[in-house]
Amino acid sequence: MMTTDTPRGTHTPGPRETDTNNIVYAAADSRMIVDCSDMGSGELDSERRTANARLIAAAPDLLAELIALEWSPDQVDVEAGGYEAGCPSCDGSQREGHNTGCRLRAAIGAATRGQS
Repeated sequence: MMTTDTPRGTHTPGPRETDTNNIVYAAADSRMIVDCSDMGSGELDSERRTANARLIAAAPDLLAELIALEWSPDQVDVEAGGYEAGCPSCDGSQREGHNTGCRLRAAIGAATRGQS
């Protein structure tokens, strides 16, 4: 069972669920994470509020997949005729790190900035 006790500055872990009002909850204990409902503002249409809620609910799973893909085995061809773990986005090797401008590292960094 996944715990929802997380240090300050980290996201609420998944899984998450949404309800018919576009409110996102932690599945483990039904704590509200974010309210994507209209709240009477009328600024966003129903389809956009639903899409926002679904994306926020999926965020922990999406982040976990990005982290799992970050150093894919046998990704980078090395001069010695073999392969080593590398980033599928920038072709940087795990040994040497990401290449400048790596979008995968930037996405993971944006989601985890400030976390240890």
